[in-house]
Amino acid sequence: MRKLEIAKRTEFAPDHQTFPDAEVKTVFFTICSWNYLAYALTLWSSLIKTNGPVSFYAAICDSDDRFDSLSLPFPVIPLDELGIPSLDSMKQRYSISELNTAIKPFVFTYLFEEHPESLVVYMDPDILVTSRLKELKDLFLQGADCVLTPHILEPNEFAVFKDRQMLTYGIHNLGFCALRDTPRVRRVVSWWGRMLEEYCVIDLPNGLFVDQKWADLPPAFIERTRILHHSGYNVAYWNLPQQTVRKTEDGWSVNNLPLRFFHFSGNEIKESSLFSRHSRDFLLPLGDTQLLFSEYVKQVRANGHDYYRRIPYSFSWNGAAGTNPHTPQSEQSECLSSESRPLGPSETVQLI
Repeated sequence: MRKLEIAKRTEFAPDHQTFPDAEVKTVFFTICSWNYLAYALTLWSSLIKTNGPVSFYAAICDSDDRFDSLSLPFPVIPLDELGIPSLDSMKQRYSISELNTAIKPFVFTYLFEEHPESLVVYMDPDILVTSRLKELKDLFLQGADCVLTPHILEPNEFAVFKDRQMLTYGIHNLGFCALRDTPRVRRVVSWWGRMLEEYCVIDLPNGLFVDQKWADLPPAFIERTRILHHSGYNVAYWNLPQQTVRKTEDGWSVNNLPLRFFHFSGNEIKESSLFSRHSRDFLLPLGDTQLLFSEYVKQVRANGHDYYRRIPYSFSWNGAAGTNPHTPQSEQSECLSSESRPLGPSETVQLI
């Protein structure tokens, strides 16, 4: 397994209109701590199974003392090689959820420097890709510099997750984000990184939810931002009331369109009737979604979930607040390191 060298930074230049070349390289990456590595392996294997050989990286939001002991099929990016100015402080202030999301713009920058003028696609590790990402490629070929997926595609007035909740957590779900390396995009990503060094927190009363609320702004900053309105992208518990997932002869469909990827946010791998720990409004079974979830659980377990989930997290699990509302007490107790703070009273929260 090799460690990557950081390329020298280049000065930003003004953007210029060019029609994208069909041969522009596309790079995929995810971010996880060691205890989530089985999910990253499942994402990678589903991506190459459905989209052929791809360039894929995993940025490890954890200590680097296990790099030499683990053999992985893709390159990893050590946390300390991202060049984050406030990293030491962030390790102490941020919970595991906050720190994993806070480093995202820095990984984008890192990969832009490793692969200049490429297309870089981020996916959460708990995503399962089920078919070729044709619409994403088409948007890039049409000139998109930024591609995002909204949490919902229709008004949600009478559903479990009402429209106002989307205003709380963010219009777009940052479990997926695709960017083209351009000077303008680099400037926006640099701004995003500065914001997340200080404000990548779960602080709903003050209008902040990790990296995600900040993603409301890039469509105003990046002219060629495109929103993927295809029902098959980023299907998850928050939009299930609007989606009908079906098992078909060719694979999976949603609302009679091909399912591109399912986002098992907060999934419960353990035996449980709960579909996601982030919401108690969705109980199993859930029709064909249950079949897909069962297949996913088998893959995650086959990729070493029982081993990886026991690796202690190296930094402050709960962050400066002393609690981590993004993960319930039962889940945290399995992975706490000796340096982690004790949990506060458990709360029932709905987080996206």
